[in-house]
Amino acid sequence: MNLKILLSFFAAGIVSTVMEPIRIKRHVVDYDYVATCLAKGYMALNEELSKLPNHKADTDDEKVKYSCNFLRRSKDCILEQLRDHPNVPILRYSALWEWQHIVMANAAGVCPVIPPGHLKTIGKEVLAERPDLKNLEDLNDTKLKPCVKEGMRRCFIKTETSFEAQKNTVNPNFYYTECYEEQVCDSEMFRRFLDYGKAMKAKKPAAKSALTP
Repeated sequence: MNLKILLSFFAAGIVSTVMEPIRIKRHVVDYDYVATCLAKGYMALNEELSKLPNHKADTDDEKVKYSCNFLRRSKDCILEQLRDHPNVPILRYSALWEWQHIVMANAAGVCPVIPPGHLKTIGKEVLAERPDLKNLEDLNDTKLKPCVKEGMRRCFIKTETSFEAQKNTVNPNFYYTECYEEQVCDSEMFRRFLDYGKAMKAKKPAAKSALTP
């Protein structure tokens, strides 16, 4: 499905969920606000790649760079959505996940520093409701283990490569958490971040669609 057509579906309230194979649904649900941000990120990334000679990043460093750009855009879009829909739980959890993802990326030096901005304020409000989750900023890892950066880079490269192979489709493999779960990294920060992925999955609705058998 062409990405511009996909965004027109969002505008009409006919959307698809991003973490599952594309299924057209009858009504807008809360997760669609998150899916809209992901789709906008895909479109912007597609436009960036279309300007390259081979329409894809040639090196692993370039793939990481474009993934970092995607992370910045996701942050900005989530904040925009929250301005219009401040009390949607999945959006608030997305803000928490994005904030902690940025904290880990900044600590590992995977991307040029990404300021979390108001994302941190919202994330802290949600975090106060979840004593089982640990703020990665509070960890005492004075020297972060190299596997954190290595694991993040592998997942950035994997998801970027997967997207480049299917530029005109919403690619479920862009969901970083699933890739992180496959990594072997004995780091408290990495392990704690996986808890945020589980919390996000628990908040994602198991919505059925008109095309679901």
